[in-house]
Amino acid sequence: MSLPVTLLFHPRMAAAGALLTIACAHAQAGPDLSRHSDLGPPEPGFAAAGGSGASVQQHGQGHRADAEQQGAGHAGSLRQSGARHEVRTLQSGSSNTITAVQAGSGNAASLTQTGSGNAIDLQQSGGGNAAFIQQSGSGHRVLLEQPGGNRTEITQTGVGASAVLRQTGNQSTRIVQY
Repeated sequence: MSLPVTLLFHPRMAAAGALLTIACAHAQAGPDLSRHSDLGPPEPGFAAAGGSGASVQQHGQGHRADAEQQGAGHAGSLRQSGARHEVRTLQSGSSNTITAVQAGSGNAASLTQTGSGNAIDLQQSGGGNAAFIQQSGSGHRVLLEQPGGNRTEITQTGVGASAVLRQTGNQSTRIVQY
């Protein structure tokens, strides 16, 4: 069964200490209170004062998570394990940090950031996964790890375009930076 999870966070909600928890077929949403990325060193965007944070964990198969964050020091954290999951995020304005882990096969990530900090750490393990990343304006940084036969498209426009990819196996990769 596919159960969508849609999260909308606004800086005023975060400032008021809003917490959203959704429990449905092992899906949970709420602010990420950890100071560490699942992929490496501490992420300063997590638990930033006045920022908005979203954290989603989904296990099983066929889940979808949509998150939209606007303004201030927002951060998104996602962990999906199993098969055929989908995540779509949109972050606009300010700090823009997304950390996502998809473990399993047939998963898809569509991550979009506009304005300011722009940092994406994405790890997809298993085969048949797809990553579509768009960053426009300011700092741009993508760290992508994909073992197995996966597809990747990265588009970075304006200022600091930087992409580090660690891929093994048969890959389809397209990177556009201007």
